Amino acid sequence: MGKLILILFVLLLLMCFCIYNWWERREKSKRLFEEEKKKINPLNTHTAWGIYAFAALLAILGIAAYEIYQLMLKIYTI
Repeated sequence: MGKLILILFVLLLLMCFCIYNWWERREKSKRLFEEEKKKINPLNTHTAWGIYAFAALLAILGIAAYEIYQLMLKIYTI
């Protein structure tokens, strides 16, 4: 159980980091000229950071749903 909580905590930190980078890149992108925007790596754009945050959220929800499912199975088998 402790390992699971640690994994969820790390995923939550990752999601917060991705949301911060998404917001920071979005604000930075508003101030860039078009030729500067073209030089940015597609994996480092604000859209990509938003997708990373969404993937981390899906992982957190998936793990939590699976653990709740396992808990419900144990309760029903008692």
